[in-house]
Amino acid sequence: IILSSCGSDDVTPSTTKKTTTVKYEEISSLVSVSCATSGCHDGSSLQADFSNREGLASEATLAASRIKEGTMPPIGEDSQITALNANQELKSMLIDYLEAGAPDQ
Repeated sequence: IILSSCGSDDVTPSTTKKTTTVKYEEISSLVSVSCATSGCHDGSSLQADFSNREGLASEATLAASRIKEGTMPPIGEDSQITALNANQELKSMLIDYLEAGAPDQ
């Protein structure tokens, strides 16, 4: 059996990174109350440390994916976390920033 295909064999994935107008200063307080909380992503546990931009940037792709899936932040009794889950505008802003790689602007 002989197989052939039409077109290029180049399957190199795109390395173009999404850009954003959202700045860290705009989302840092949101991350502090919704992610970098005690026992979660505050740097005192085994979870990724989101208490600073560098830590957030190191896990930006995974964090964006989890927020989009709805698995993060977990729905619980914390009113700030619940508020983020209920506010699509805030979630979209944070996802936009994370999908751009949490840039230092």
